Amino acid sequence: MADETPQVDAPVTPSAATPTAAAPVADTPAASADAGTNSSSTDSGDGLHSETSRLIAAWEHGGGDSSHLRRDYKSTPEYPGGKSGLTIGMGYDLRYQSEQKLADDWGGVLTPDQLARLRDFTPHAVMVKGKKKIVPGKKPNKAALVATHDIDIRYDDAVKVFEDKILPRYREDAYKAFPGLKEMDPWTQAAVISMTYNRGTSFKGTKARATHFAEIKAAVFKQDTKAIAATLREMKAEHKQKGLKSRRESEAKMIEDHYEQGNQWRIHHDQVVAP
Repeated sequence: MADETPQVDAPVTPSAATPTAAAPVADTPAASADAGTNSSSTDSGDGLHSETSRLIAAWEHGGGDSSHLRRDYKSTPEYPGGKSGLTIGMGYDLRYQSEQKLADDWGGVLTPDQLARLRDFTPHAVMVKGKKKIVPGKKPNKAALVATHDIDIRYDDAVKVFEDKILPRYREDAYKAFPGLKEMDPWTQAAVISMTYNRGTSFKGTKARATHFAEIKAAVFKQDTKAIAATLREMKAEHKQKGLKSRRESEAKMIEDHYEQGNQWRIHHDQVVAP
C-alpha cells in the first residue's frame, strides 16, 4: 500500500535485490538478535519469520494486528484506495513494480495467463518516435477487480514470495538510503524498513517529507534510536489517512517498546564482532 506521496523512485528502476551476508539482520531468523529473547521472531502460526516481515504484513493486511493475518488476508487482487494501484499478495502494489519484476517475483506462483493480465497494471515501456518511454499501467477500478477476481494467491505462497523475493529488495534499498541501518538492532530495522516499504526511499516531495527523511538518515548515522522513533511519529503530520498515522505510530512504538532489548542486542553484537 502506498502512502499519499507516490514512490517516485520505486516503479521501474531496478534495485539491488540480493542481500549481502554481513552482520546479523532483522530478516534472517537464525541470525536475528531476538531469536533468543523474543519468540515472535520465529513463525508463530502466521508463517512469517522476522520482526520486519510481521510488522509490514500486519499493516498491509491485518490493520496493524499480526494475530489476524491469515483471517484478514485477501487472496485475490484488491484496490486499497488512495494512490495505490492494483495490489496482490502482501501489499505488492503493481503501480510501483515493473513488468519484469512482476514476472521475476511471481513467475513461480502465477500462470503465464495470470501474469499477462496483471502486467497491464504495471508501468511498461512503449516506443514513442523511436524512443523508449515508460508509461503507467492501467488504473484499478471495479471492472479491473472483476476481470482479475479468479487470480487466487494462497496465503503461504504470498508469504514466501514476500520474504524470499520482495522484502530483501526493500531491505537493501533502505540500507542504501539510510547508511548504518544494517548495523542497528532488529526492531529499529523493522520500523525503518516498514516505513520505506510504505513510502519508498526518495527524499524528494514535500518539504516535510524531505526534512523527515533527512532526519532519519542523520539519526541512523548516529545510531540514535530515540531520534528515529521521534521522527517516525512526526511523520504522522504528513498523512491524511488515519491508517497511515497509526502505522507511523506503530513503527515508533516498535523501537520504543524494545529499547532495552535493543541495547542488549548492541552489547551482544559488539562483543561478537569485536576483534
